[in-house]
Amino acid sequence: MIGRFSFYRHPGEGRGLSNPGRAVLKEIPAFAGMTVKVMVALLVMTTPVAARPMRIVSLNPCADAVLMHVADPKQIAAISHYSHDARATSIPLRQALRFPVTSGTAEEVLAKRPDLVIAGPHVALPTIHALERQKIALMRLDVAESVEQSKSQISDIAAAIGMPQRGARLNAAIDKALRASAPSDDRLMPALIWQGSGMVPGANTLADELLRRTGFRNMSSAYGLKQWDILPLEHLLARPPRVLFTAGGAAGRSDRMLSHPVIRRLSHRIVISDYAPRLLHCAGPSMIDAVKRLSQVRKSLKTLPPQHASFRRRPESPSVRQDQDLGDPSIRRGVGKKEARPK
Repeated sequence: MIGRFSFYRHPGEGRGLSNPGRAVLKEIPAFAGMTVKVMVALLVMTTPVAARPMRIVSLNPCADAVLMHVADPKQIAAISHYSHDARATSIPLRQALRFPVTSGTAEEVLAKRPDLVIAGPHVALPTIHALERQKIALMRLDVAESVEQSKSQISDIAAAIGMPQRGARLNAAIDKALRASAPSDDRLMPALIWQGSGMVPGANTLADELLRRTGFRNMSSAYGLKQWDILPLEHLLARPPRVLFTAGGAAGRSDRMLSHPVIRRLSHRIVISDYAPRLLHCAGPSMIDAVKRLSQVRKSLKTLPPQHASFRRRPESPSVRQDQDLGDPSIRRGVGKKEARPK
């Protein structure tokens, strides 16, 4: 999450991020009691800075995703190296590869001659000190744990780069996706997002809010889990949700999760649906795809029996577990008898 900030300006100075006088980034209270970390340095400028930064360096993959929507490509001097990693990026890899990257070291960042650096909550102290010495503006982000926090973050980034209208358009697109993804009934289907390591998002996370907004009830709290916690397989088997969203890690991880004997056993009783790991990496524009996916699965449940503990089995293909389409091949429901063991 980004704390809103402002640069103090001498009366009569030109528009811009800073001025020939003394500029200060001001911290405001965090949303929902969260700690906000923003620029820690005073900027003492001797020459005016352009109203619109033209050499932005992002050290955070979530900021990368926002910049793709609100910045002109020519404004972006570099993005995070995570965005060039297919396993970690929150933007299309083909789009990310158009931009240079840095790993966040002071030498790499300064070599890009930035006029604004956007980073996450964890920035190496040498990088911070180097930016302070060079009087380069630094915006530090924290993790957005709600839709409103994320929208505020988008607005702050867009304002800082001189593109507030684009930030407003992106936020409007998020609001539109949320409205379109709202369920037509008031039932909350028991669901869980389960990552390859067994990690699940709990209460007061963005994933928890998106589940609720699309007609699901996050089962994490029912297992007594914390905000982010590990759910043992035996607990999942003893009290399964109606829908299990599987967010595998590396390529092929999702398939290995689904082939686990416990998951095979559950697949005869619950809906198992793929959930792209990138939808858990960041808020921002990723929320649009996230609620579309959740809503797609939620709508497919209308034709299924209301009990999440057991589903009727289809009579055809009795010897092989089937993956019922339900409008999408990545939505699976176990409907046949258990697979015969080889003799």
